[in-house]
Amino acid sequence: MPVVDDDPQERQLPMFPGQDPRTDLLIRLLTDAVDAVHTLTAINQLLTQKAFGPHARRTAKQDGTIGSLRATSKGAREQKPHRHVPSNPDHRTWRGFVLSMQHLEDEARNVDLKLSKKAVCQLGTDSAKTIVRTMTETYGLRADDWPPSRWDPEKPPAADTTRHIL
Repeated sequence: MPVVDDDPQERQLPMFPGQDPRTDLLIRLLTDAVDAVHTLTAINQLLTQKAFGPHARRTAKQDGTIGSLRATSKGAREQKPHRHVPSNPDHRTWRGFVLSMQHLEDEARNVDLKLSKKAVCQLGTDSAKTIVRTMTETYGLRADDWPPSRWDPEKPPAADTTRHIL
């Protein structure tokens, strides 16, 4: 049988004397928020293990800080070294690189500049350091293989020294 609330002004007293009922609600709210964070963290860990496999490990300290996960499987450890890929799309093929450099060389001749790498590169978008890096790391040329007019756009450098890109 239901109990009738005779006096709406009368409220239940707190369990411990001296406590404010509003503080209890704030603590309850904070506790619920912490529980939600813990639940989301557990779900995130399960999804990460599912994505990276059982060999995923934390790289940060295990002191509660959030760290990145890295796969430690055999395939991840034996990656090929990073190859240089020119940022200039024209330089990603031998033909494009040669034609671009020969065009800059012709422009340098037209304005009576010395045919050095630095002078030729001032007319283009790449620095001399970038051009040398593309020559040596991408196509296997020596840094002193200059000027570009000696290069044949139809015949790339020897296959044993050329690093194939893209």
